[in-house]
Amino acid sequence: MLFGHCETYNAYDTCQFTNYDNYDCDLFDKEHKAMVRDTQFVKDLQEAKELTKRLLEFK
Repeated sequence: MLFGHCETYNAYDTCQFTNYDNYDCDLFDKEHKAMVRDTQFVKDLQEAKELTKRLLEFK
């Protein structure tokens, strides 16, 4: 209320590492993370760009 209009966009199931082979981490399935990155990340990036445009236009 003090600072005006606010929006957020949440991206889930993101990559924790650039290359999972460099880490000994059994918490994440690297094939699943690659699939999500290849399919969902593009959508998340586009939505973030649209949110940025909306926030910059809001008066």
